[in-house]
Amino acid sequence: MSGRLSSILSPAPVSSAGRPILLDEESELRTFEDVAVHRKSDQNQDEILLKGILVLTNFRLIKLVETRPNSIVGWEVQLRHVSSFSNVDAIFVASKRTNLHIKRSDGEAHIQLKFNKGGREEFVTLLDRALARKSWE
Repeated sequence: MSGRLSSILSPAPVSSAGRPILLDEESELRTFEDVAVHRKSDQNQDEILLKGILVLTNFRLIKLVETRPNSIVGWEVQLRHVSSFSNVDAIFVASKRTNLHIKRSDGEAHIQLKFNKGGREEFVTLLDRALARKSWE
């Protein structure tokens, strides 16, 4: 993974079965198949950072990526660091995306989630509820 992505996402522990290891009082809200994480490169080009499964919990967004056959790694962003989100419904974008604005110690980072097999509307609803509940507090 590039250094730029590791400044946005942190490693997330996964089980030998390739599932996220949940924290105390954390619950899985929904799993979304075939979601890509995008960002703008330094040259303002669309750059795909990760493809795979996205797991939304009441504490975190966890991206599960198969690095080689039968080897899954996890990357996460804690929901407490998500300052806001917005949908992107541009005419020229092949599928709908959701922007995430993530607070960091050096400012704010932005990534986009592209839902290749649908599910964005449900994701946005569940994310909005999870952010409002602040279960991590």
